[in-house]
Amino acid sequence: MIADPHETQVSTMNRALTVLATYLLATPLYADADSVVEYVGRNYGDRISLRTVVPKYPDKALLERIQGAVEVCFKINRGGKPYGVAVRKSDHRIFERVAREAVRSSRFEAIPRGKEVPKVKMCRTYHFRLESAEFAADTT
Repeated sequence: MIADPHETQVSTMNRALTVLATYLLATPLYADADSVVEYVGRNYGDRISLRTVVPKYPDKALLERIQGAVEVCFKINRGGKPYGVAVRKSDHRIFERVAREAVRSSRFEAIPRGKEVPKVKMCRTYHFRLESAEFAADTT
């Protein structure tokens, strides 16, 4: 049996996207030199994240030296767009809006017509931390 070159190319692209998504989800992303917004990844089953948006550390939180975490839960529609975005847990309200916007701007792989769309609620947790000697002991 001869392999279809198109199927091989699609398979290679899917593997590359999976590796890229895994790298992006596992890497802490820096908002600036003095702060970190870290996304704690979760398994989404068959839904592959195509674009993960990390929230910007709010300026007011930086000025007031506020740290915290926000857990945002949501579902994903057939087209790969999050909906029903809501804060499940939050250490401080100042981080909630930027966390919800980040989830709404993220995208997942679409589900082809004819396949059932999973009705699973997913959650993302973002940790907002300040990086300095004063907060060096924070290892969460």
